[in-house]
Amino acid sequence: MDERVALTTEWDEWAAERDGGRHLLHLARLLRGGDGYVQRFGQAGYDMMLGDCRRHVYGMIGKLTRRAYVLSRPCPARS
Repeated sequence: MDERVALTTEWDEWAAERDGGRHLLHLARLLRGGDGYVQRFGQAGYDMMLGDCRRHVYGMIGKLTRRAYVLSRPCPARS
């Protein structure tokens, strides 16, 4: 590993300003009305939507730390 880069919340903040924080709103609706979503999209679809909304909200409040790792492959040995 050559470098570890901490990804901050600027992109999420920008998106929330543009769409009014829809991930938080969707998360609240999914948690409150889960049965209707399961009937419409199935359990797997509901779980996927719920996980995606939680990922965005948890990232914004600092519950998740996002990182990118820069990796390089060693140069092949030269004879």
